[in-house]
Amino acid sequence: MDGLEREVYELNGALDATSALKEKLELRLVEARDECVREVLDNTIALVDAHDIEYRRRRGELLARLQPGTLDGTER
Repeated sequence: MDGLEREVYELNGALDATSALKEKLELRLVEARDECVREVLDNTIALVDAHDIEYRRRRGELLARLQPGTLDGTER
């Protein structure tokens, strides 16, 4: 596996992690009763969303640089 493919797989892992984190934060947000806690959770969710957007942008750039078929098991 070359460096670009490794980076794509790492970004996929980061996207999975941010998705799981966001789900847990959203559950806590629903359960939160204190307005200060809700505000902190809202801000944290926004930060996780920003990272998700950046990871998706980077992954898109990397995928555009890879040859078609290199990540679906049909390489070389």
